[in-house]
Amino acid sequence: MTTYSLLGTGARVTLIASWPGTMCDLASKVTTVEDRLIGEDLAESLTTLSEAAWYAATWLDTWPQTHQHLTDLIAWLREPVLGERDPRLDLADCRHHDAASSYDYDQTARFYLPPRLRALSHAQRLAVADEVAADCAAMLEALRVAPTGADLAPEARGWQFGEVTRRRFYGQAVYLPDGAANWAATLFDAGGVLQTMWAARGHLLRVEQLVAAGLAAGGRGSVSDDPLVAHCVLPQGDDVDRIIYAGPTGRPHLNGHLPMRVRDRLSRPAQDGPETTSEVDPYDTDALVNHLGDWVTAVPMRT
Repeated sequence: MTTYSLLGTGARVTLIASWPGTMCDLASKVTTVEDRLIGEDLAESLTTLSEAAWYAATWLDTWPQTHQHLTDLIAWLREPVLGERDPRLDLADCRHHDAASSYDYDQTARFYLPPRLRALSHAQRLAVADEVAADCAAMLEALRVAPTGADLAPEARGWQFGEVTRRRFYGQAVYLPDGAANWAATLFDAGGVLQTMWAARGHLLRVEQLVAAGLAAGGRGSVSDDPLVAHCVLPQGDDVDRIIYAGPTGRPHLNGHLPMRVRDRLSRPAQDGPETTSEVDPYDTDALVNHLGDWVTAVPMRT
């Protein structure tokens, strides 16, 4: 979610990276270029790449492929002479390949960024590579620290983890997963608190995944946000449906774990069966499988 801007009003401009800290925005110099148009295009492309990658790191199953592309891009930039073929992103096997941020990342990485990078000197490319590496490392750090309940350093970039992006506004949609960051803010008040965001993330990932798994298993399903709940209907034969509701038991406290309540019953045209209720950790797939069955794993959940 790091954004990139230019310092200077003439042809020679300096590329600046900025990100939100705990008290104020922080910034660092990336490199200086002699052509303002190249600088503008580079700033826009790097911003799109960063914001889409931060969104994938938090919410999308495209993250492993996105992380690999960033790794390959860093290595490519550090070559003394750029190879003819720049790194490519392949999201064909990803369930979230059609998210808005996934599309923008792919288009930027494929068409817009490489020509601007080729116009840079080796020293300038090394500076850009170091910046991309720092941003990528911050994503990995946020993913590592958030589940532990620990805090990041005040100057860390990871405080933006899971939030609506600042330039492209990824996460502001009204559906999942494209609207996950917006739902985290409105349903959980999760902005700016890493542990609360991690708790909210688990519920949002799980309700979206459960509905997708129910559809993949031949059922029907939907997600509602008032209250947040996954509603799955799995046909059992002979006009019998299995009705499942899964959602958080409330709002998480600043550093608190919040269980997911799962309700399950059989429904027939003439009567409904008794309902069973359990509470599980939304990140605990094994517990959900024990309660609901193997259909839960029909599509994998981001962890």
